[in-house]
Amino acid sequence: MAARRSAFDGSPAACALGTEGGMLTVHFLAGRRPPRAVENPRQVSAYHYPKEYGPRSPTFSRAAVAELGPGREALFISGTASIVGHATLHHGDVRRQTEETMANIEAVLRAAAPHSRAPDAHRIDALDYTVYVRDSRDLDAVQQTFERFIGPRSAGAREAIYLRADICRADLLVEIEAQNIVTIKDAT
Repeated sequence: MAARRSAFDGSPAACALGTEGGMLTVHFLAGRRPPRAVENPRQVSAYHYPKEYGPRSPTFSRAAVAELGPGREALFISGTASIVGHATLHHGDVRRQTEETMANIEAVLRAAAPHSRAPDAHRIDALDYTVYVRDSRDLDAVQQTFERFIGPRSAGAREAIYLRADICRADLLVEIEAQNIVTIKDAT
């Protein structure tokens, strides 16, 4: 409260994943105006997770809409997984987890629309995706399921990056983050 606001107001969109080696790398963006935080109505806000997931809940929003200057806007979608409420769904089934993850991304896009000056530009097929897969043997199943949602010839599918990573919960097999930067046609 030293900052005279809640720690959760304007929480950033974020994700943290483990790697097989190397040093910790942190990327962040800063701007003059705070982004507009967006939550997923299908999920409990991360900062309200029960103690069963750790001694302290993480502080991040499911997405954020940020102004990048005159006529430009960004949408950042945090690492998203097969979680509804606060529970992991579809244990052991990577295809169903990928479907649930994409349903969560669709829900976040709908929730972000009222916060955006260009909601129609933030389409599921036009986002830039990073897809994290726990087990590299699941890559084909994840890719096929993901592309079925966004279209195999879409810009999102063509440009998607797939990485092997350790995901925050041992029962999660896939996590997807996305972003999109657009020009606002009627910017004044």
